[in-house]
Amino acid sequence: MRPILDPEIWESLVSLEAAGAPGFLRELVSEFLAQAPHRMARVRAAAENGDAPALEREAHAFKGSCGSLGAFAMAASCDRLETMGRDGSCGGHAEVLASLEQHWQAVRAELEGALTRLA
Repeated sequence: MRPILDPEIWESLVSLEAAGAPGFLRELVSEFLAQAPHRMARVRAAAENGDAPALEREAHAFKGSCGSLGAFAMAASCDRLETMGRDGSCGGHAEVLASLEQHWQAVRAELEGALTRLA
């Protein structure tokens, strides 16, 4: 089973914190947790409205945020949605959105736990 957050990415973020960037990781995680629901809502709205260009754009942006924290399963769902948007087809988005939501729940719990440990 693949970890919720990629351990190599997470370790590199922890290293930045330890190398003299105090508060960096807490700020990064807090910002992601605050912004993710808004990003998910924009992705969902674009898909449900059949707005392929917006789906491509929003999913691409969200994919980058997910990848920067090592949330690769979330990033993969975003990549699938981005491809749908690029291809001009929002059909079949419900399954991918459900997958994204499921991964988000796991990532959120993992990151909230990380914030507790960083305190």
